[in-house]
Amino acid sequence: MNGCFLITFTLVAYIAIACYCDICFKVIYNRLNIIFFLVALTAQYCSGGLPGVATAFAGVLAGFFILIIPYRKEWACGGDVKFLLTLGAFIGPSQVFFSTLYGFILMGIVSAIYLLICGKTGRKQEGKESGSAVERFPLSVFFGLGALFYWLYNLLVLSQG
Repeated sequence: MNGCFLITFTLVAYIAIACYCDICFKVIYNRLNIIFFLVALTAQYCSGGLPGVATAFAGVLAGFFILIIPYRKEWACGGDVKFLLTLGAFIGPSQVFFSTLYGFILMGIVSAIYLLICGKTGRKQEGKESGSAVERFPLSVFFGLGALFYWLYNLLVLSQG
């Protein structure tokens, strides 16, 4: 249980700091990702030994394969990829997959609400420039919330059964 608490505490701290940086500064710093990646490896080792470290590296690979195509298509930035790699080190391969899926679903819902509120329903509005800059959502917020939702669901609901 102590290992689970250690991973949960550091996971929440990492997500909070990365989301703050992404929202305020539009960047997730490499130093932050490296430090928490090393913390994730240490926490995985303390809670599960070498199999825990293997799970961390499998999570890193899963996070890489999830975002490599969006990164290559320039739908995601490098910081988002590194965020998901570090997230995978904390939670493992299957959980990083479902966390990302939940994050994409949450991002779709928020994007739809945002577009409805702003009046951007796909119709060309008069007086608006069509070549305006692309607005981007900070992906770390959605991936982080998806990870927290799925992590807490596993911790509270699935562990009881």
